[in-house]
Amino acid sequence: MQWIYQTSEISPGSSAILGNNYIAFYAVHFLAIFIIAVSIASSLVVIINVVTIARRKGKHDFSVRFPIYIAIADALWGTSHLCDHVYLLITQTCPQTNTLVIFTIFMVVWLGYFFTSTYKRMIN
Repeated sequence: MQWIYQTSEISPGSSAILGNNYIAFYAVHFLAIFIIAVSIASSLVVIINVVTIARRKGKHDFSVRFPIYIAIADALWGTSHLCDHVYLLITQTCPQTNTLVIFTIFMVVWLGYFFTSTYKRMIN
């Protein structure tokens, strides 16, 4: 089976524009950024809506807060993924190892904090 792009083209520091296909590169990343931005905006709408409803009804149990937890997780993941795409658009190179470490730390710290705080709230 012949792949469109050879995996040897993908390595840290190499060009992210595979096969010199600039149209596909920009189309994929701009579309991804648009969809991720819609996802983050939707997460913010869910958070605002749930908080508004919870304040109005005076109900604050876990079933009311659960959509907020999911929306926060989605917004954090979307923000990390957005950073990946913006980085690729700006540099047009595959990230070096140290950049990948920064992206990983960002994801682990925020999602780790989120899941730890959610678990603590669930057991209390």
